[in-house]
Amino acid sequence: MKQNLVLLADGQHAVFTVDGDRVAILNLETGRASVFDGSRPVVSADGTSVAFTSVIDGANTINVVRAGGQPTVAFQTPDEIENLALSPDGTTVVFQRMIRENWELMVVTSGNVLPRQLT
Repeated sequence: MKQNLVLLADGQHAVFTVDGDRVAILNLETGRASVFDGSRPVVSADGTSVAFTSVIDGANTINVVRAGGQPTVAFQTPDEIENLALSPDGTTVVFQRMIRENWELMVVTSGNVLPRQLT
């Protein structure tokens, strides 16, 4: 089942979830879709990037992909990850991470290995 359709600001791509555990980015001109294991996609304001969560080798993972590209891993952790948000240009991800018994607000920028804790 396809859900959560969002048209990207470039007008050439749309993102949606498939069966709740895959993220698809559809090129509206060609009709071709790139499909990735993951869920809960969010789109940058400029419409060039999508971030989503997945599980890779048992680790909760934040992935970022440019429309038409392949995802890169922004961060991995054994901790729970929720509520992703992307900066307008898609280079920074803000998210919640369950550290011990508390949710903490974190930020990670492309190219950084470790996120910075905000709360």
